Amino acid sequence: ADLALALIFYGGIAGGVLLTSLASGRATSALNQYLFGSLSTVATSDMLWLVVVALVVVAVLAVFGRELFVMSLDADLARTQGVRTTAMSMLLTVLAAFAVVIGMRTVGLLLVSAIMIVPVAAAQQLTRSFRATMALGAVIGVLSAVLGLVGSFYLDVPPGPTIVFGALGAFLVCAMVAVPLRRHARRRQQAGSATPVNATP
Repeated sequence: ADLALALIFYGGIAGGVLLTSLASGRATSALNQYLFGSLSTVATSDMLWLVVVALVVVAVLAVFGRELFVMSLDADLARTQGVRTTAMSMLLTVLAAFAVVIGMRTVGLLLVSAIMIVPVAAAQQLTRSFRATMALGAVIGVLSAVLGLVGSFYLDVPPGPTIVFGALGAFLVCAMVAVPLRRHARRRQQAGSATPVNATP
């Protein structure tokens, strides 16, 4: 199933790029805007939809956060605890689809998945709990978006790559900071677990 999806996805992109290249320059510009994002395509209505989707996501997490976490961790365990895994899976898919549609206008179709994954991966380098990872990932995502949009404006480049590079930079920083923190935590754990051995006569 994953292979078929990948073949259809990349085949569709390749076909779209090929057909658009045979069309006028205006069509090529429009395709690049959807593939890599463009500030000129972001309207006030997009910002309103972004706020609405953000509020819906926060509300869903407040109500079904535990169920979504357990289902993502282990679907069988969630089913035994009475979680409706099919409904939760559909809910998670719908939320992800809304996020992709909203982010596609700014970040672009090809890079929207990166901005959904990289900030969370960066947060995981420094956090241990689900809530802390979610909160820090959101902060990193917002900072990457703001810095990427500023860089896109001054460099006159599509915002998608600059936003993703900002997220990747945050991941590298978090990974470098996490190394000494993990070493320190490991030393404290070893020191705490070490017990003196009394010699017996």
